[in-house]
Amino acid sequence: MHGTRSASRGRGLLRRSGRLLAALVSLCAPAGAVRLVAPATAGPDGEPPGVARQLAFIRAALDEGAGDEAQGGPADVDSGPLPLGVSLSASVVTAGAAQVHGDTALAEGLTNHGELLGVPVDTPWTKRYAFGLLPIGDAFVAWSKTARPWVADSPSPPPPSLSWWWRLPLLTLLAVAAVLPWVPAAVRRLRGRREAQARDAVSLAAPEPRTG
Repeated sequence: MHGTRSASRGRGLLRRSGRLLAALVSLCAPAGAVRLVAPATAGPDGEPPGVARQLAFIRAALDEGAGDEAQGGPADVDSGPLPLGVSLSASVVTAGAAQVHGDTALAEGLTNHGELLGVPVDTPWTKRYAFGLLPIGDAFVAWSKTARPWVADSPSPPPPSLSWWWRLPLLTLLAVAAVLPWVPAAVRRLRGRREAQARDAVSLAAPEPRTG
């Protein structure tokens, strides 16, 4: 009896944990979609969204010695992994170079990728990427978002090299991620409803017992 009760509690805990995880995924997917399509390099006032809060985090990290830690490592300060041959730091620097040369489409595309995949953490006071574990990466991103020609005139923008439609596959994946966690629960509910209808049909078709 005690074992059956414990197993029932365990199954109930697993169901509640699964629902909580599904709710989190369903909330994060739309947030990721917004980050993928929202302007990331310049807001209505010309300042990149969130860059002031990002600079606040960088200043606090420098006050705590992040600069000394970055310089004291065994590798270059901008070294990092190359997942599938992609350099994260080079991508950020490319976004800054695109900003300087007026290639808004490329700058927005690379920055939107960072907003989706860089695990940004927003608070009312600060903004950081990768959970704030690499402040030097935040410094790179802040520079790339605010990069502008200082002494030379802004060059004429090149022809757009990146269309808006590159976002469509990622938006599709996010939509699937938002719906997929709820599919097992929906299947169980539909199966239970069909089984209940089948039982009702059997009970109605069964002859009533004769009396007397």
